[in-house]
Amino acid sequence: MGTGAAGVRVDQAKRDVEAVATEFADAAEGAARRSLRTAVDSFVGGHSERISHLEQDTQASLHAALDGAIETGARDVGERLRKPDVWLHPTVMLDMADEFVDTSWALVGTEHRRHHHPGPEPRLDHPNNRVWMAMLNAADPLDPVLKEYGFPEGDQDPGGGHYGLQPQSLRAFDDSGTLEKLWKRYLGGYERWTSALTGSKTERKSGFMARWRSKG
Repeated sequence: MGTGAAGVRVDQAKRDVEAVATEFADAAEGAARRSLRTAVDSFVGGHSERISHLEQDTQASLHAALDGAIETGARDVGERLRKPDVWLHPTVMLDMADEFVDTSWALVGTEHRRHHHPGPEPRLDHPNNRVWMAMLNAADPLDPVLKEYGFPEGDQDPGGGHYGLQPQSLRAFDDSGTLEKLWKRYLGGYERWTSALTGSKTERKSGFMARWRSKG
């Protein structure tokens, strides 16, 4: 990214963002696994009468399928959050609010248009943060398993699920506070990166104008 002192600052700031992103992704994968296990245990408890009447082999296969879906969901979250674009371009673009049938999404889109800024929202579990939306999708692999075993779908969750297993808040996803601390580190790093980018552009423009004037 460019040359000179400003370019060095941009490169270093970008590496800092990517470093905290990797740490966050590792922590989020573990948190997703724990939160999904808690959600599934609660779901099973709420349907214990139905499940207890299943054949033992069917209960065992359901258990194994749910375990596999939890692992897949957690792994998918980690993989998605290890992609730099989620962190360097962190907002969900909801400029076409009228396209959303769900009125809550329309309100988010309207609010986004009214107060648009390119950086991440300070609150991690804000629906305009791409990181949070990736985390919300953790429970997606559970849907086909529960549907296959005949559990009726409910209303769609914000992250796309139909069984109430999506985390509804950061606290539900990670009650340790680890992800919140990492998010605050990321916000600082992102601000330094964008500031360095602005400085680099200013430096390049100044250099160009100096060379242009020297030709006169």
